[in-house]
Amino acid sequence: VAVIGAGRQGRAILGELATIPECAVAAVCDSDDSRLQAALRRAQGVKGFASHAELLDKAPEVEALVIATPTHLHTKIALAAIAAGKHVFVETP
Repeated sequence: VAVIGAGRQGRAILGELATIPECAVAAVCDSDDSRLQAALRRAQGVKGFASHAELLDKAPEVEALVIATPTHLHTKIALAAIAAGKHVFVETP
């Protein structure tokens, strides 16, 4: 699983995913480097990406994405992820 959007909600989702034994977080993505670095400290050992396009291109092992970006960005990211054959969960505002 990858989390796209590492703000407050994305970091909370990372925490929840960590409680699910069957779930392995492989990557996290945020265009803001300070938020990305905070998420990488929380989910140690995962790959970090500055854009969803880079994540989709360089992390083929990711099977599913949680999109926790600002609402106006959801559509573009979700459509790209679906086109790449990924399962998608879009966090609601």
